[in-house]
Amino acid sequence: MGYEIITNEKNVARVKLDIAKEDFDAGIQKAYQKNKNQFKVDGFRKGKVPLKIIESRYGKNIFYEDALEASFPTAYNKFIAEVEWTTCAQPTLIEINEMGDNGAVVTIDVALYPTFELCEYKGIKVGPVKYTFKKSDLDKEISKLRDQQARLVPAEDEAKDGDTVTIDFEGKIDGEPFEGGKSEDYKLVLGSDHFIKGFEEQLVGHKPADKVEINVTFPEDYSMAEFAGKDAVFSTEVKEVHHKELPELDDDFAVDQGYENLEDMNKKLKEKIKTEKNAALKKEAISKITNYLVENTEIDIPPACVEERVASLKEENDNSLRMNGINPDDYYSYLMAQSEENSPEQFYAVFERQAIRDLKSEMIYTKLLEVEQITFTDEQYQGELDKYAKLYGKTMEELRTTESLEAALKPYIEFQLKMNNINEFLLENADKTK
Repeated sequence: MGYEIITNEKNVARVKLDIAKEDFDAGIQKAYQKNKNQFKVDGFRKGKVPLKIIESRYGKNIFYEDALEASFPTAYNKFIAEVEWTTCAQPTLIEINEMGDNGAVVTIDVALYPTFELCEYKGIKVGPVKYTFKKSDLDKEISKLRDQQARLVPAEDEAKDGDTVTIDFEGKIDGEPFEGGKSEDYKLVLGSDHFIKGFEEQLVGHKPADKVEINVTFPEDYSMAEFAGKDAVFSTEVKEVHHKELPELDDDFAVDQGYENLEDMNKKLKEKIKTEKNAALKKEAISKITNYLVENTEIDIPPACVEERVASLKEENDNSLRMNGINPDDYYSYLMAQSEENSPEQFYAVFERQAIRDLKSEMIYTKLLEVEQITFTDEQYQGELDKYAKLYGKTMEELRTTESLEAALKPYIEFQLKMNNINEFLLENADKTK
């Protein structure tokens, strides 16, 4: 096998690669076996026409393209093993220089896994990661519980924020009704911000049977472009007003929520809040560290590597749309119809930014794991395995004896433990002052 490294810049190597005669000939045989049933020649049964006869009738190069496709991976893998390169994408074919009796020669671009220097990763400022309890947080949590158990009581007096009103309305723009602007017996919680800004505020203070002309302006960035920035008038009738009646905050309420009494509820809610707030602060701190590392580490990622990731992200997005019953092509067409700024190029740019960020993050953390020699303990592994055993309804012994299951879980568990431990290391070495 011969090769010539023409250039090697910014982690992209251009290579002229020889495909040996024996490998190319083997590729021709594969192509012949795959396609021989397609050829009909008088005097031969279907699928029995000899290779030489087909070549003489259709040209010696009839199977060259298929032969190149079949033989290239072998030559490429041998080359990569010999030069001991680590790649991050499939090679890109630039030119077919030669195909014939002596084999083939192709020019390719090889995307090399980048080498780079980490930025300073100790002392990154993240701020405090330990929550200080506030009674106001407990009050909010209790308010949510009371809201969930609230009763709606019919009222004849004026509606206020938090009340539920039942309304009929019809909207007009420039005196003309518009699609989606009319409804009857619509229940609206005042202050929920479900309607255009200003709509709910103009219902406050009105009683059942009141008729109100509500004037609003659609936002400039409204999702339906034909309404954006336009003034509208909604002729509205208030049919019902319901006040929200909260349950008494006492031991009975606490028992209804599954606690022993009010004191027990306050104590356990306080612990729940601390756990959730500390987890949120930790998550936010890790996000700050990741952002800092990505923004301050220079990596030349080969275009082919980015393109492959963009294709993967788009496929994930398209599959998600299909799972929700949305045709991806229709979705993108709809977005483009909403704004001239939306275009295939703009969609690609969004995926490209995400791809570059994801790749940089993965490469940085992979190098951090190596540099800091981050691993995990047997105790940590057993702990995670125990969680999965419970998830699958098995004992640890059953999980271990189900070889295929543990084998499938093991790489994921090991990766997650390493990532957890490198994040703990980075947090431990971060600047957590205010």
